[in-house]
Amino acid sequence: MSSHHFESDWLHELAHDLKTPIGVIQGALEIVENGGPLNAIQQRFLAKAQTGLERIERLVERALNIAWLSGDEPLELVECDLIVMIEDAIRLVEDVAEKRAVSIHLSVATAVPHIKADTLRLSQVLDNLLNNAIKYNREGGEVHVRVASDQREVQVSIQDNGIGIPLEDQPYVFDRFFRARERGSKQIEGSGLGLAIARAIVERHHGRIWLESEPGQGTTIHFTIPLRAAFSEGRDQRVEAVPQMAEPGEATGLRQGGGAAASEERDAVDDAWQEQRDLSQVKASGDKS
Repeated sequence: MSSHHFESDWLHELAHDLKTPIGVIQGALEIVENGGPLNAIQQRFLAKAQTGLERIERLVERALNIAWLSGDEPLELVECDLIVMIEDAIRLVEDVAEKRAVSIHLSVATAVPHIKADTLRLSQVLDNLLNNAIKYNREGGEVHVRVASDQREVQVSIQDNGIGIPLEDQPYVFDRFFRARERGSKQIEGSGLGLAIARAIVERHHGRIWLESEPGQGTTIHFTIPLRAAFSEGRDQRVEAVPQMAEPGEATGLRQGGGAAASEERDAVDDAWQEQRDLSQVKASGDKS
């Protein structure tokens, strides 16, 4: 086993092992919350504990995604109705869209045959792209989901009319941990893994993924899934990622970004220091009383 696969397996195992103590902590916090009246200080620190636990859960989920990206776990392929999957994905984000007054429209240009896909992973692609189209949209914006197919493949396009992506950043948006440097996007939470995972999933289905974007006008992400991919006995014949975008004439190149990840780690350290400082102040106040 190569060191690359060993690290992926180790990360996957570690993330799974952390789920059990996380569940125990969550249960304990719920007992405390429901166990009786809490004073203001107790409520404050219970909220901090719950926030910290949510951060750990996000880190575990990120570790699982990184392990999947780095590994060679086969797809679990079944025949599925892509339109039904898209409709389900839209229903899942309706509440988020409603809070931002973003409307979502689905149009299907042609009859779309059933495809062979890993429904869990392909749903992950749809969820990620729809959430991005809402998060990076403007208040009262629109998201258009368009589906078309021919004899070779089905194409899904998800278009928003939000902040867009700067031209210089477009070649790198599918890289791990990359976050666009657009001023407005810095306030939006994210790990920088979503589009990297989407690309890996689409490419393992032997499809293509690319984007069109204009700052201030919005972004469209396109991806395709072939109708006659070369699959054998439920295992994908993996296509290795190539260092270029899928469509000629569009931005190409890869860069291993780490700035967002490093920044988030610094934020975590700062938050931990602030929480410890708050706890010390509360303790000191109690000693004086």
